Amino acid sequence: MAVTTRRPRRRLKRGKTMTAFHQDSGLAEKRRVERAAKKAQRKPPLRIFVWTDKLALSVPEIDAQHKRWFLLTNAFLRKARLPHTAGATVQRFLAAAVAYAQKHFSAEEEFMRTIRVPDDFYRWHCMAHNAFVERVSALAERCRKGAPGVVEEMAAFMTGWLYRPRGPRNPGE
Repeated sequence: MAVTTRRPRRRLKRGKTMTAFHQDSGLAEKRRVERAAKKAQRKPPLRIFVWTDKLALSVPEIDAQHKRWFLLTNAFLRKARLPHTAGATVQRFLAAAVAYAQKHFSAEEEFMRTIRVPDDFYRWHCMAHNAFVERVSALAERCRKGAPGVVEEMAAFMTGWLYRPRGPRNPGE
């Protein structure tokens, strides 16, 4: 009677084992490639914007509006990343973002005039507001035309906007 020796099983992640047959047949490599392909198709993790007290300006009305921005952006990102979300949903958000931005920016600029911030800072801040509206309007136009990547671009833009340092980097800038 012939004694057959069996190859030892190789340990894999999570306690799974692979038999010598699987090792020799190339199935392991095929499965690894399939898993990598599936992982590549997944969307990157969603960045959720979190309001912290460090972002507060200690002006209740303006802080409430800024908190609202965080809520709106998070809601948009959650909804827009669903596979069945239509471009119309993204367009509606972008249109609402422009409308809310104009309302918020006018309130913020009025507050800045009331407390008499320096003219250089006020002009810089107004330019930043105008640039925001122009950028979101451009994204809305690209979305309307069916351009790909608008949601990701909006997420990246909002990350930079919501977490940007406040004020010009150099005095008089």
